[in-house]
Amino acid sequence: MTRLSKRQEEAVWRKVNGAGLGHEVLKEELMDHLCCAIEQRISMGEPFVQAFHAAFADWGEDEMKNVETETISLIQSNRFFMKKMLISLAAGLFLLTTTLFSMQQDPPSGLPLKGLTEVASGFGYRHHPILKQKKQHKGVDFKAPLGTPVYATGDGVVAKVDYDADGYGHRVIIQHDSEYSSVFAQMTSDVRVSAGQKVKAGQLIGHVGSSGKSTGPHLHYEVRKNGEPVDPEAYFSR
Repeated sequence: MTRLSKRQEEAVWRKVNGAGLGHEVLKEELMDHLCCAIEQRISMGEPFVQAFHAAFADWGEDEMKNVETETISLIQSNRFFMKKMLISLAAGLFLLTTTLFSMQQDPPSGLPLKGLTEVASGFGYRHHPILKQKKQHKGVDFKAPLGTPVYATGDGVVAKVDYDADGYGHRVIIQHDSEYSSVFAQMTSDVRVSAGQKVKAGQLIGHVGSSGKSTGPHLHYEVRKNGEPVDPEAYFSR
């Protein structure tokens, strides 16, 4: 896994230190937890700044203070037992439990376009309409009128918002958990989310366009499992 540089670790520490927590050991536990989360995102191809903001989108100052409050409450309510434990163990246990509940969820199963379920071009190898050669189609295409609203297909954090002139056009990538992500492409420039933002299933993220390598208005949609494209139709709950 990628290791953060000293300067990057200092940036994480300044952010944690600015939350105003009273326990140094708890701050160190949070520091370790956040550095690991950022390193994992960098290993998946995200730049540091984007991974930094995405990690702190899950752990804002209010969330950090809540962890401190819950940890202290756990210690005080179980004083005899907790005397035999280090505060770092209690904090680590609470962090692990919180992370498991927040990150483990079902794969993205919603439809990106409301009321439109017909797939114009499916997943797998096909004859590319522009390149005129057989290539793998990593997702599915929904043909829809220009400007049709596009919605998140599951809860998650926006990992990337960019523009790829030679392929995806205006693109949004949402990281749903440590395993699944979804890709929305060929949209208009009117993207409604930004990198690091938390989103909920059914939330508006953009509109159908014809940007990038496209022959007409449509939405290109992908589901990725551990970074590899899988057939999105296998996950739709119609």
